Amino acid sequence: SYIPEWAGGRMGLARYLAQYQPDLVIVSLGGNEVEIADPGSRAEPIRRIVRTIGERPCLWVGTPRWKALRHNAILEVIEDNVAPCRFVDSDQIVPNMKTFGDGVHPTMAERGRWARVLVQWLQQNRDPDGAVPWAFRETLGFVPEAAADTPP
Repeated sequence: SYIPEWAGGRMGLARYLAQYQPDLVIVSLGGNEVEIADPGSRAEPIRRIVRTIGERPCLWVGTPRWKALRHNAILEVIEDNVAPCRFVDSDQIVPNMKTFGDGVHPTMAERGRWARVLVQWLQQNRDPDGAVPWAFRETLGFVPEAAADTPP
């Protein structure tokens, strides 16, 4: 799917938020938009998604910069427009992810590693004394690379 689809009513984001009342919202969009001509056109839809999420703690997980694709600046546009959501760069927390032969989709083992590291990142950056269950620390850190290789 694409960022504008979630920013409008088509994907039902507002309905899901109302139905499930999540304590934390994790977004990972933009991977299908790494080759669009004008990534800046996604700035307002990104801000609409964030406004829809509202006061809930939110983490936007940037997709990796797959070597098989020509990348525009979509990840920078996302990072610049997600506040007050937090942004995490997958390439920083799980560098050099191995992919299938298409050079884009991570292997099953790498998907598991990505998920484990993201959970570790969340644990490390959660403020247990925050006002809400998933408040983030003021200054965010990254999980050391060694953690990426630990078994589940």
